[in-house]
Amino acid sequence: MILVFVSAITLSAQEYRLAFLSHSIIHPGVSVARSFTLSEKIKVKEKKKGEKEIGKSNLFLPQINYHNVLKTENSFSIGAEIIRQRHRMKPANWTFETGFGVHYVRSFNAGKTFTIENGEVRRVRFAGNNFIAPSLSYSIGRTFYKNESMPWFFYLKPQVFAVLPYNGSFVPSVNFQIGTKKVLNFKKHE
Repeated sequence: MILVFVSAITLSAQEYRLAFLSHSIIHPGVSVARSFTLSEKIKVKEKKKGEKEIGKSNLFLPQINYHNVLKTENSFSIGAEIIRQRHRMKPANWTFETGFGVHYVRSFNAGKTFTIENGEVRRVRFAGNNFIAPSLSYSIGRTFYKNESMPWFFYLKPQVFAVLPYNGSFVPSVNFQIGTKKVLNFKKHE
């Protein structure tokens, strides 16, 4: 399933995203994503200091995340977000994104897990849990131009999840991402 998902997100995407992930503030991880532009509008406004370009986009953002809870579990998630993006292209190059997503989370217990069946102790391979996790996110980022053909984009993204079912209810969870993205088919701003 992961291979099919990765293959699907590698076709016709406009950008790659790679981020360091901090789950619940203290648990390290990584996030890999590729975005697809669903719609985009750009407005140019005349101001006293020159032209101001403002763009609005709707993006589809499939992603794969991993984080490690030391000596407890390893968690993988596959999901996607619908992102509403607003960017100020001239003169500031700032980007603001608000997103809603749904993720499938699979956790694996660290170490060995055993169970007792019919009075016999037996090892359980790949023990862990499955969850569904709806999410809300907000990110802020900026594009830096060392040279026009290779822009560098840096962003910060807090993300809140409701992990369910968790003991018959749900548990809130927070990720914080610090990342970069590489835009494909970049067009020079004129």
